[in-house]
Amino acid sequence: GNVGSSGVVKNVTVAGTVTGDYDGYFGGVCGMNYGSIVNCTNTCAIFGDYSGIYFGGVCGCNRGSIINCANSGSVGPLDEGFDIYIFGGVCGFLETGSLINCTNSGTISSGPYSMDFGGVCGLCVEGQIINCTNSGNISGAYASGEFGGVCGNVDYMCSLINCTSSGAIVTGEDNYSFGGVCGVNCYDNSIIANCYYDSTLTGDMEGVGDDAGSSDVPGLPTEQMTAVSGTENALVDLLNNYIDTENLEDCYHWAKTTDGYPYIAETTYKVTVNASENGNIFVPSGYMDPDAAVAVTVVPDVDYVLKNLKYNDGTDKDITEAKSFTMPEANVTVTAEFIQSATDISEATTEAVNAPVYNGGEAIAPDDFNITVTLLDGTVLSRDAYTISFYPDVNCTSGTEVAVITDAG
Repeated sequence: GNVGSSGVVKNVTVAGTVTGDYDGYFGGVCGMNYGSIVNCTNTCAIFGDYSGIYFGGVCGCNRGSIINCANSGSVGPLDEGFDIYIFGGVCGFLETGSLINCTNSGTISSGPYSMDFGGVCGLCVEGQIINCTNSGNISGAYASGEFGGVCGNVDYMCSLINCTSSGAIVTGEDNYSFGGVCGVNCYDNSIIANCYYDSTLTGDMEGVGDDAGSSDVPGLPTEQMTAVSGTENALVDLLNNYIDTENLEDCYHWAKTTDGYPYIAETTYKVTVNASENGNIFVPSGYMDPDAAVAVTVVPDVDYVLKNLKYNDGTDKDITEAKSFTMPEANVTVTAEFIQSATDISEATTEAVNAPVYNGGEAIAPDDFNITVTLLDGTVLSRDAYTISFYPDVNCTSGTEVAVITDAG
């Protein structure tokens, strides 16, 4: 039905099927919204009858606010031969309203000659789509157009900010105006900022199909879209840094698993990685939700090994062996220490280069000790003048007798 300007629909999950025709607004939670829809989820399949218009997974037409909502139901024509118009995963028509922290994972498919459809929204006029994401696949039938990963048609004075699409976009014969994020940007007074799409899935498709503005909408390969925090230009960092830099207070931060795409997480705590000398450590995201498994990737520099790995949520906890922990309900700091590794000596003729000497498990700096080797003929060798090797290949302690092989040349 219709949610009035003072109305609030909150914490609702809807299942079933919704079918609409050419006259009205149709959605899983409501048809028309002037108020607020918060924390709602639609799992209904939404079907449009012949020449139907205004369909959305959560709402058909939104002139209010839709916040923290999700759709997993498919949205498309009742029959593959039916043309339908202005439909999307979360909202069909966004008119002067806002979509914030919303997610679509449902499939979006069109009939022939359909227009204005997208993963999150079909058509936006004077609206805001902020911090939203689509992972559903989108397909355009014969001669359909103006469709995109996040929004089909960004019309007059719209904002499309900090959004992503990781779904495949399948085009058909005589399709037009389609893009990885947006099908068409009609006016140069609209803003499309910090939005990304998976270029591995979309090939050479542009971020915006037809652009009347000067939008910078880069496609990122899957490897970069799913990269862990700290990796150069990792998507999860691009999204979270934008929220922090632009002070987007209503936006949730993005979290991720080690291999997956970033997702919008309602409650997160910050993970700070201390810069480490002689190596690097990486976590999936700079923000994680409580109870999430946090795998820590350790990458020592050449000739270095990990000595210890810890995280601190108020107290130090050692994870050197586990290299993972469960995210607590607190901000944490992860710290690693690296030490130089000893050069392996597998035979008497192997040359040992820059191998540290250990005393009680601690590496001794080269200037803190002297090695004197006396040959059988009485010649004394200094460590700076000759190559000195030890045999057998064992860890030696003070007082241990070893054979010494030298190259006096």
